[in-house]
Amino acid sequence: MVYARGRIHSSMKRAVIGVMGSGAEAPSFAEELGRAIARHGWHLLTGGGKGVMEAVSRGFVSVPHEGLCLGIMPAERGENPHVELAVRTPLGIFDPAAPEQLSRNHINVLTADVVVILPGRQGTRNEAELCRDYARPAFYLGPPEAFQDFPHFDRYETVEQAVQAILSRL
Repeated sequence: MVYARGRIHSSMKRAVIGVMGSGAEAPSFAEELGRAIARHGWHLLTGGGKGVMEAVSRGFVSVPHEGLCLGIMPAERGENPHVELAVRTPLGIFDPAAPEQLSRNHINVLTADVVVILPGRQGTRNEAELCRDYARPAFYLGPPEAFQDFPHFDRYETVEQAVQAILSRL
């Protein structure tokens, strides 16, 4: 397969890059990651919420882009103002008290061609576990201490390294 400007030429499918992380806070590089995903012509997929999801989406839509900013959102939640295509679902938010309950995390992980995991809590750890369980291409972006007790994946420190990791996994 040949990759260029976000397209997988064998099927003409634009790559979908999932970004998972905290719904409460975002690292300083989240917006930069969103801009980089947009500049490469890929789609961005998040859970459509606050924190990492809002920051990476804000970065994505702040630059000219060919792909879409997609949000897999619970039906009862308000809008992330930066999501360009909201996919509403009755599936809820991951609940550590009921881990067997289906959440949007399955859709996020299975839809993305590559998953970039930023610092987060139990819901983010669940997404990392789903990446492992479904054998989805994934890696961490952030400091090592943010991913203690998470499944093993490669980890990168910079957005430039993350972009190279995405390219290598497509």
